[in-house]
Amino acid sequence: MLRRLFGGPKADPAPVDSRPPAELIVDALGRLDRGEDEFAVFTADEGRNYYVQVTVLDGSLLGEAVADHYLAPAHRLGAAAQAQLEALGWTLADAGSDRNHSRTWADWHGARIRSVADELVATLIEVYQMEPNGPLAVLTDS
Repeated sequence: MLRRLFGGPKADPAPVDSRPPAELIVDALGRLDRGEDEFAVFTADEGRNYYVQVTVLDGSLLGEAVADHYLAPAHRLGAAAQAQLEALGWTLADAGSDRNHSRTWADWHGARIRSVADELVATLIEVYQMEPNGPLAVLTDS
């Protein structure tokens, strides 16, 4: 799985849970907050490789949203989707780079977990075209 976190080949597909996406993300962020997991990958569309992923770095939550380098030409983000990413608080990867779009939440613990989950869900829906009720595959290291 870490291959995906660091830009390598796709890992095996994650199982899909039928609960609402925000609930799945809240659960995964809670496990990160408690130190039970080191990362979580939330995949909205395995076929198009649309995902966001998070890990804890120096106490902050580092998020990445898949960038065009990892997408097939037919599934790359257009200008409108990239503008939406910026509007949602993401820092865009440099054009042509092998980096994903990124975002950091310094204040993400406890009661803020739900707000961060809602922001991740908004990204998946508004940028990566996930249906509001999923499905969403979640992959963690546990």
